[in-house]
Amino acid sequence: MPGLEGAARVSGSWPGPPAADGAVPAALPAAAARALGVRPGDALAVTDRLTGTTRRVVLTGTFEVAPRDARRWPDGDLLAAGRRAGGETVAYGPLVVDPAALAGERVEGRWRAEPGTAGLRAGDADAVAAALRALPAALPGAQVDAPLLDALDGVRRPLLAGRASTLVPAVQVALLALLALAHSARLVAEHRAGEAGLLRARGLSRAGWLGLAAREALLVAAPGALLAPPLAALLLRALGLREGAAPPAAWAVSLAVAVAGALVLVLPSAAQGAAAAPARVRPLLRPGGDAALLAVVALAGLALWQLERYGSPLASDGDGVRVDPLLVVAPALGLLAAALLALRAVPWAAGAWARRAARGPGLLPALAGWQVSRRPARYTGPALVLVLALSVGALAVVLSSSWRAAERDQADFAAGADVRAVAGTGQGDLRATARGAGASAVLPVLRRQERRAGGDRTLLAVDAAAAPAVVRLREDLAGAPLADLLAPLVAGRPQPPALALGGGGRLSAEVALRRSRTAAPPRSSLPPALAGPAGRTAAVEDAAVVSAVLRDADGLLARRPLGTVPVDGRARTVAAELPGGHDLLALEASYAVPQLVDAAAPPARLHLDLAGAALGGAPLDLGGWTARVVPAPGLSAAPEVLAARASGAAARVTALSGADDGRGRAVVLGLAPGPVAAPAPLPAVVTRALADGAGAGPGDLLDLGVPGARVQARVEHVVEALPTVDPGAYGGVLVDLPSYAVAVHAALAEVPGPTETWASAPAGGGAALAAALRADPQLAGGEVVERAALRAAYADDPVAVGVSGALLIAFACGLAFALVGLAVDAAVAVRERRAELAVLRALGTPPSALARLLAGEQVALVVVGTLLGVLLGTAVAALVVPAVTVAAGGTRPVPPVLVVAPWGPLALLAAGVGGALVLLVLAAAALARRSGAGGLR
Repeated sequence: MPGLEGAARVSGSWPGPPAADGAVPAALPAAAARALGVRPGDALAVTDRLTGTTRRVVLTGTFEVAPRDARRWPDGDLLAAGRRAGGETVAYGPLVVDPAALAGERVEGRWRAEPGTAGLRAGDADAVAAALRALPAALPGAQVDAPLLDALDGVRRPLLAGRASTLVPAVQVALLALLALAHSARLVAEHRAGEAGLLRARGLSRAGWLGLAAREALLVAAPGALLAPPLAALLLRALGLREGAAPPAAWAVSLAVAVAGALVLVLPSAAQGAAAAPARVRPLLRPGGDAALLAVVALAGLALWQLERYGSPLASDGDGVRVDPLLVVAPALGLLAAALLALRAVPWAAGAWARRAARGPGLLPALAGWQVSRRPARYTGPALVLVLALSVGALAVVLSSSWRAAERDQADFAAGADVRAVAGTGQGDLRATARGAGASAVLPVLRRQERRAGGDRTLLAVDAAAAPAVVRLREDLAGAPLADLLAPLVAGRPQPPALALGGGGRLSAEVALRRSRTAAPPRSSLPPALAGPAGRTAAVEDAAVVSAVLRDADGLLARRPLGTVPVDGRARTVAAELPGGHDLLALEASYAVPQLVDAAAPPARLHLDLAGAALGGAPLDLGGWTARVVPAPGLSAAPEVLAARASGAAARVTALSGADDGRGRAVVLGLAPGPVAAPAPLPAVVTRALADGAGAGPGDLLDLGVPGARVQARVEHVVEALPTVDPGAYGGVLVDLPSYAVAVHAALAEVPGPTETWASAPAGGGAALAAALRADPQLAGGEVVERAALRAAYADDPVAVGVSGALLIAFACGLAFALVGLAVDAAVAVRERRAELAVLRALGTPPSALARLLAGEQVALVVVGTLLGVLLGTAVAALVVPAVTVAAGGTRPVPPVLVVAPWGPLALLAAGVGGALVLLVLAAAALARRSGAGGLR
């Protein structure tokens, strides 16, 4: 092809049509060209692995593709990196050729379509997903791969979760409004009871009375239905949240609310119209009504159980997820049921108070208790609205505090520490950089993922002694302090034979290696498909790499190369400076076993001679050192030590080298200060998911899945989750990194190093520490996660902000309803009780006592309603908050939410609302003072 979209040419030119001699011009990623040691003008022999046909390819140029652009193409990761390792094979490429080079060949064509997002809105996600699902039927015979569907599903769930979560407070506002409206309608109906009876006596039919009530209700509800949608659109436009007029759905909701409000206003009048004489109006939800109460409690219990089961207001169906109406109304039903159950006891308590006060000298306390117990509907009606309003306020406070705490917990869990640096190369020890940047504690971490059908199993190996000062793990997830949890891991550290280096120094020795019989020459390092007579191949020396295995003060192992020794029997000097404060665990020679000429022949013998070993200028006594040979997995014949002798500063070892199948596997011939024991099971902490999946518990053994070796772990503790490890799928296992490194080295002669560096930062120093780690070249394309920055990102979650704000709005509306309801109720009570108050006044009761009577009744209801509202709201929040709190993706947060009840703000809420209501009580008392004996006239 003439060019590659998104690619930048580095050298040469883009390929053209094939040449007359059949050579195919091709371009290659620059990274692949560097790895293969080729440049424009070189020729490669490429063999088709399916047909065995070999074609000559001439390299015309090299190019680079950014990872972002490479995703547009098949095998985009190979296109960007130029190299991809998979198991024991390495792929280089791809080769980019002109379309004419594929003429007559059987090829596979792929088309990629990218959506135009200019006019795409969040509400279009379902329509786009439906169109993508219809593509296979529109393209018969084609295989359609639509990764955009996964992206749309990832968008749709959080959108639905946000909508469902904001519907929860909206339902509570609607419930409060309906209850306040019902109470007001009942008061109006009672006030007009005489008028209704008079009209019925003069011949007004029931239908006529209902028609009159319906017209009055429509006059009240119609303006709201007509003005609410445009006013809402105007408000959203002023806030910059939405442009344009109100959608049809807003008009439909407004109409439904208006109809519901009109029905609530009509029902009390309908009850009056059904009676031939003036009748007492029953409340819509009477606290003493057993049938209604049991129905509400049963429905609330069912809804809360379903909400706890699903974990959010979303339910799954055949097409994915949807908003479940029952789950949305569950919190409101729970608050209503709890308030009704609590207020049912108010008349009983008032009656008990009246009976006790009647035995005392005063009349007014007994009269107040008798008044409340005699007319419970009058007093519990506004109290119900007050309790629900305070319950919504308490729920808002608890939900906001719990959600913020959950966001902090999610950030801490995802980060694992104040700062976490992940090396892009898979190996990166950034401890020195972290300490130099002011980290108060540093933790090396090795992470390994084991792929399984149902998900990944994660191995975390950490320095168990240093972890408690760095790792962020909520104690309820661990079940114990982290230091206690990791103590068995520290106590179980193996102690391999080692030589203390003290202040360090130069280690040197004369090393000779030879084989006792002939083997086939080593092959080219190029893959067979690219190695041909026209290509340039790099020679591979038949040699062994000699190194020293060291252990640092933290218990981590490292390999220090001493030199390369050809396997020709001649002695070479190898040397290196060894740091102080380390231990020397082994001297090793790693040798790539060549493929035998005769596969049936016995393996060759490998002879190692070491002389003149010295450390820091002084002879190194090798007496008592032992030899071992460690095979790489997959050798067709296992190596073994045939003879070993060490004395003074010299040693001689003879071993069978094993036989290879041609993949260049290595054997390691080593000398250690003492016998190297087989690895014992490592103490481990595992997650609940892993323990349940493996059917394991404390004391049981688990295989750690180390390729080529059997390294086991013994379960010491089972925890709910480990930081940075997905608790789902197969979970994770935590072991001590120094112990793991010793075990793997004993089994495979490999030295596993940390892949991540976790650090604890001083107060306010996380950003500077993260910047220093990002500037370290060892990071090599990795990432640095800063806990404070992650917390800030989680705090910007729009769902959390929206739900908390909506609940606060619901509380404000409910409080306004309660204040208005109490004011109306107090005014009506004073008006209706004028005759009673006049009698008491005529009997000599002073006006101040009458004011105290009314004030006492109202204050008692305010105090009871305020306390009940806060307590019930907090109790219901403990059930509801874990279910309605969702993560950014619309799923359950990890770790699970802990309900946080901030008693200080809750007390301030109760005190503030109570203080405002006291003003109403004082106003009612002042009105009572002005009520004289005129009621008797």
